[in-house]
Amino acid sequence: MIIPVFTSGMMLAHLAKQMIGPDKKAAIFTERHMKLHPDTGAVVFEFTNFGPFTKLVHGIAKVPVFTINWLVEMMAKAVDPDHYY
Repeated sequence: MIIPVFTSGMMLAHLAKQMIGPDKKAAIFTERHMKLHPDTGAVVFEFTNFGPFTKLVHGIAKVPVFTINWLVEMMAKAVDPDHYY
């Protein structure tokens, strides 16, 4: 049996890059970075302990924020989807 293991939020960097297109960059977030690089189109958090700050960072950066927590939730929903009826 093969069990997929998702251990890094950096696995989302490729997805983030595809979503924002070739004219934008996915980068490590700081407010200073956002001022110096306004072409940043997404933020990818590497560690699970950053998850609680997702809403705050999104509010500051005004770009999509990806976390390992989000990746795990996405995979969990893929193997056990929600019921909508």
